[in-house]
Amino acid sequence: MNIPSFIFCALGLTLVTLRVDAQCSSCSSCISCVVGPPDYLCPTPPTTLEVYAPHESYCTRFYKCVNGKAVEGRCPSGTFFNPLQNVCCPDKSLCYRSNPCVMPVPGCANCANKFVNSELMASAFFVCNCDGTGVTTQCPTAFDPCSNSTVTLEFVNGNCDPAALTTTTTTEATTTTTEAPTTTAAGTTTTETGTTTTAAPTVK
Repeated sequence: MNIPSFIFCALGLTLVTLRVDAQCSSCSSCISCVVGPPDYLCPTPPTTLEVYAPHESYCTRFYKCVNGKAVEGRCPSGTFFNPLQNVCCPDKSLCYRSNPCVMPVPGCANCANKFVNSELMASAFFVCNCDGTGVTTQCPTAFDPCSNSTVTLEFVNGNCDPAALTTTTTTEATTTTTEAPTTTAAGTTTTETGTTTTAAPTVK
């Protein structure tokens, strides 16, 4: 019988699923459909946003997004990465990494997809494993140095990007006016005035 089950996962997410042996557990035998550093956590360049993410295994390491790539960094000796302030601090309580939440995800089997969006939050998604499971993941929070504020990122088209802003497209409509030829009273001379073109911006 399929009954709703609350599964408390890493990153503070609570997933509501059907009970089909979905458990939060580490899965060392799972082969990820994504190879290499987690570039998918980074906004699409160009951007002025500053984005940091904790390392998946080591509390003395982190990732910094540079031109759309997650570049690994290391804290100085005796310090640990603080994901709330994006700095390295000598506070050993920061050295905590929970096991990833791995659960069956439709669309992940045989790497049919690398990622599957979560239906719960725009910033949450699953990184697929080839065995049909997915690892719950959440986009990091970005910092905008221009406005001195944090920016929520959403997972769209394989990257964590800022929420889409409403855009206005402006196009120019061209109007051509040609005056009819005029004839003098004698009927022997014909003159034509020039063609005038005007452009008026329109907003769609």
